[in-house]
Amino acid sequence: MSSSVLLLLPVVARALASYEGEGSVAMFNYAIRLIEFPLAVTVTFLATVFFPRLARSFISDAGQHSQLIHYGVQLTLALSLVAAIMLIYLSGAYAEAVYGYGDMADTSVKAVATLITIGLATLPLQGLSTFLTAVFNARNDMRTPMLLNGAGLMFFLFTNNVGLFGDGLAALMWGMVASYGLICMFQLMTLKIESFRWVDVLFEKTFLIGIISAVVISVVAGKWIAYINMSAWQSIALAVVAALVSLFVGAMFNEKLRFEMKARVLIK
Repeated sequence: MSSSVLLLLPVVARALASYEGEGSVAMFNYAIRLIEFPLAVTVTFLATVFFPRLARSFISDAGQHSQLIHYGVQLTLALSLVAAIMLIYLSGAYAEAVYGYGDMADTSVKAVATLITIGLATLPLQGLSTFLTAVFNARNDMRTPMLLNGAGLMFFLFTNNVGLFGDGLAALMWGMVASYGLICMFQLMTLKIESFRWVDVLFEKTFLIGIISAVVISVVAGKWIAYINMSAWQSIALAVVAALVSLFVGAMFNEKLRFEMKARVLIK
């Protein structure tokens, strides 16, 4: 139930897009689909993979439970940030690769790309919110995330009603960014775990160095790929390779991961 409330936000946004004129719903829907795809591929599956172990460890091993949350949050942020940055620089190629070969006009493809550029900012926020919702559920607390996700939905409706971000489809996207951000902030504030501090997770030295390195590589690679003359699909393929390289470089700053990799190499 708590997860379903979180999924209502883009559904409500699509409904509100119908008031923005002819073709607005289709345009907004196209953009949302291209945002949801990298979210599912790079982030959402983590919550599904981690959930059984989170539920078991909550009952039997508090230390392992905290460790799973620690690394789950860091992995979610790393994957989502790299994916978002890379696709923001290549939003035009991304939209063209999917919609540029049909009957959609070039102006419409560019409009979708603009919406994608804004909406991709929700990727880390949606990913983190989805993972934290899974943590709440694993701890047998469905009520708190349902209320927090509902509050985020109400905030989204409020921002749209008062025109906080202006008018049009771009305003709806910015409203979604702000709403997911609010939900994440509330979740971090209310999820209390014994002997666990969010500062230690989000500002861990090795994690910060690794994520900054991955982000820098992603920015440089994204700009370079967007600059060179390639087809849309070639650009996306090269971006995937660059993203994997940036994540690998960032992961190498994790001492435990380096130790495990060395151990496996020596065993072989």
